[in-house]
Amino acid sequence: MGRFFGYENIPPVTKASGTSLTLATTYLGQPTIVKVGGQAYTPSSTVTLNTGTTGINGIDTGTFTANTLYYVYAVVSGGVLGLIISTTAPSTGPTGFTSAYKYLAKFRTLVGSAAIADVNSIWVGASQDQSGAAIGEWQTFTMSITGAISNPTKATTTVTDSARWRRVGSHMEIMYDYVHTSNAGAAAGNGFYLFGLPSGYTIDTTKQPVSAGSFAYEVGNLYAYDGSSEFTGIVQAFNTTNLNLYVYTTISVTQNVSQARIPLNSSAVRYSFRASVPIAEWAGVFTAD
Repeated sequence: MGRFFGYENIPPVTKASGTSLTLATTYLGQPTIVKVGGQAYTPSSTVTLNTGTTGINGIDTGTFTANTLYYVYAVVSGGVLGLIISTTAPSTGPTGFTSAYKYLAKFRTLVGSAAIADVNSIWVGASQDQSGAAIGEWQTFTMSITGAISNPTKATTTVTDSARWRRVGSHMEIMYDYVHTSNAGAAAGNGFYLFGLPSGYTIDTTKQPVSAGSFAYEVGNLYAYDGSSEFTGIVQAFNTTNLNLYVYTTISVTQNVSQARIPLNSSAVRYSFRASVPIAEWAGVFTAD
């Protein structure tokens, strides 16, 4: 088999969960092409690595541990492209594959648990670390809406929503547009709803306290419109995975909290908000090797 001298087309390694990584089959509209040991490989299906596995598509040796820097490599076994993670630096390469490998990314596990914090892919062509843009691209997600917390007898509602998030340093910015399209019933009038962060991310409580029922921990601004009147309000970090919304029915900030919770008991109410919260999975990532 001859050596490959063409261009590679390598997508970023993606965090699929706290214990898994993936490499897509296409990038920028073209098939993925990875060169390992002088040969080009194009995966026919998504390459998935699980940190609980030893060997190809897993860890090279040892146990996946917390607060540890790992390097991600493309390797080949039986003529098939795979991924492997290792604590061994690119100058040596992963155990069992030191004769042929390609360094693709690195990540650090969380301080308190053996879970992937965030993946830092590299520019393979220049063989340099990609620090990542300070402001990432907006991404869509389906926000989880639960509640009403103060009144669990909430009636069924119909909603439409549009949610986007992006990374800004160690913070996540969230933009959300929520339209309440059917009457929730009077039972929900004193209740309020929680709006979940994208799956797999939690608020860093060392930088942003969270506390139910308090105005102290404001993380964003809210706009509401009920078809005839406009209202403003705030977004609160309710707990480590949810945001809570408050509408000001008056300008007074001394208003009773329970009266300011969003009452979803009328139809055609629109809520739009933008918030910024520090993310635990992005805290202190790649500050040192």
